[in-house]
Amino acid sequence: MIIGILVAIAVPRFVDMTTEARKAQRQAIASSIKSAYAIYIAKNSGNQPNWTQLSGYLQDAPTQLKGPATGGKIYMDYNGNNTADTGENVVLLYSDEACSTAVANATTVIKCIKNNVD
Repeated sequence: MIIGILVAIAVPRFVDMTTEARKAQRQAIASSIKSAYAIYIAKNSGNQPNWTQLSGYLQDAPTQLKGPATGGKIYMDYNGNNTADTGENVVLLYSDEACSTAVANATTVIKCIKNNVD
């Protein structure tokens, strides 16, 4: 009975810690993506990258990092279903400087990046 009580207390705390750790990971990746974007522009005479070019500047990116998905989403595919689910979003990529038109695919030039960590 005591073990049951301890499990009832520990499991929800473990789940909360996993959720918080994944959120912190996605926030760090969002920051890395923005830094890589700035470095790419600086090294390429002000030219803006597409996702294929930008992802080459991300060192040690996790294998679960996917995108761009519908709506220009870059996400962590934690559950392996190739869909940007709640709790997996990292950033949104846009093809205009007003951040209103999402990139269509990995070869669309990125002109704006917004955090999208949920």
